[in-house]
Amino acid sequence: MDYLKEAIVVDINDNMQAMSVEQAKQHLEHLENWELMYEDSRGYHLLRCLCFDDTDKAREFVAELKALCESMNMMPNIQMNGTDVSIVCYTSQLNGLHRNDFIMAAHINDLYMHWDSIMEDCDKVTQASYDSFPASDPPGY
Repeated sequence: MDYLKEAIVVDINDNMQAMSVEQAKQHLEHLENWELMYEDSRGYHLLRCLCFDDTDKAREFVAELKALCESMNMMPNIQMNGTDVSIVCYTSQLNGLHRNDFIMAAHINDLYMHWDSIMEDCDKVTQASYDSFPASDPPGY
């Protein structure tokens, strides 16, 4: 997966074609928890479903994912249903998959894998301490 996270997303042009299913399967070997799917309307695409403890965490993840997508100039299809988030990566201009889709999927995996540490889940006492900063600091700090 590292080679995909380190790769750069390229602009899609009219001369490009969607990758073959064999190429997609080779890239898929380097991605955990993604499925290769086919639909007549959008060709081959990648699908991953993520589960969260509550809807607030799911919403926060979707917001962070949106920011990641904008920074990469990519926009997968994202659907939220309660605590579940489904993500579909494909290149609509090619009606199928491009290496960019696998790069995006690798970044999504990384974001999800580090989500708890990013959100810094903590107990109520620690959260109250964070919320009161800097009011709880001693004078002269």
